[in-house]
Amino acid sequence: MDSHFISGTYIFSLLSVILGIAIIILIALRKENRGSSLYKTLLFFMLSIFLYDVLFFYFYFAEVVQGIYAISKPLRVVDYLIYDSIFLIWLFCLNQLSDHIVKKKYYWIFPVAAARILFGVIIACTTDDYYSLQPSSFRTGVLIISSAFCLMSIVMIGTVAMMSIKNSVDSIKKHYIGAASILLCLWDVQQQTVEYSLITGKYISEWEYGIADTTGPTIFLTGLFTFIYIFKADFSPIFYADSKKPSSIEEVAEEHGLTVRELDVLKLVYEGKNNPEIAEELFISRNTVKKHLQNIYEKFDVKSRAELNYVINLKKEKR
Repeated sequence: MDSHFISGTYIFSLLSVILGIAIIILIALRKENRGSSLYKTLLFFMLSIFLYDVLFFYFYFAEVVQGIYAISKPLRVVDYLIYDSIFLIWLFCLNQLSDHIVKKKYYWIFPVAAARILFGVIIACTTDDYYSLQPSSFRTGVLIISSAFCLMSIVMIGTVAMMSIKNSVDSIKKHYIGAASILLCLWDVQQQTVEYSLITGKYISEWEYGIADTTGPTIFLTGLFTFIYIFKADFSPIFYADSKKPSSIEEVAEEHGLTVRELDVLKLVYEGKNNPEIAEELFISRNTVKKHLQNIYEKFDVKSRAELNYVINLKKEKR
């Protein structure tokens, strides 16, 4: 693979991530509370892939330009720590994007992801300066556990991503969740193949052996998708204020990132029904109705039903 192309992917990926970080900071400067927890989590996600891209660019420069293949133990630990943390942080992002469905149904996911990080640090401490594991009798067990964590990560991300997509009425959010999750899962599979060859001592550099390096392209596309999602969610209404206003309650709900269930509650609130009536019609508890209503208030930045109906009517008005 051409060295200029590889180094170019790292540089462009850095630029895309910086764009995402910059737009999150702009949102923070606007001092808006809507989605603040989500954007804080996305900021950590962007920072983690930014750091990993910088680290990989350093590895590439040291090996290809300087001819230094040995990686010290602290750098190996940082390598595994950041890489495995990316998937844990993305699970937190999915949790925020899907209104905390992980906490409700998949509470076991975060401990498993944390165990993967711990296992990665152990590998980093036991391998030599070329990521090869000695003695060779340990390799099979380590590779089996590492592959199992990779498979579990794919299953966890896929499960939560599908639930997030199912529960969202926001098409931009759905596309972002799907694209970023697929990219991360494919990247993890490719990295596992590289790790297998490194641990077994088959080679000491993926670049010299012509291995397709997907780190740069993956980080570039992930950073770009994150930037587009955040821009569409928060800034496009500002820059395109003259665009067509939403004409239905579904479009208003999509604009504010409501889930499918929150949309059901919103429709009944707009019809003038009280909490007990909503609970009876949707076959849910009154406490659940209150929780959905609190989420709706937060997303619309209102404090009462009257304010909520006013905002909906205002957005539905045609010129």
